[in-house]
Amino acid sequence: MAKSIADLIMEYFKKHPRQDLPHGPVVDWVEKQYLKLYRRKPRDTWRQIRKFHQEGKLMKIRKGIYRYDPDYVKEVELFVFSTDAKEKIFE
Repeated sequence: MAKSIADLIMEYFKKHPRQDLPHGPVVDWVEKQYLKLYRRKPRDTWRQIRKFHQEGKLMKIRKGIYRYDPDYVKEVELFVFSTDAKEKIFE
């Protein structure tokens, strides 16, 4: 089964639960694994880490430091506005 950049990132964080991890070493590890699998460098590894934070899968402790806590993981639910509501907001 092929592993995506996202899969590799979560694999790393799950191996280090409840630890404050700077994203530099995470990116280095993911790039190394990705190179082994696909013989090319991955793109936007840092962006995927930030995306996981926005989705509620990682906690941002401070700039560049993230934590995976299996008890914290939450689904972020986005509210969908109706067309009428959008028009009133823009007014």
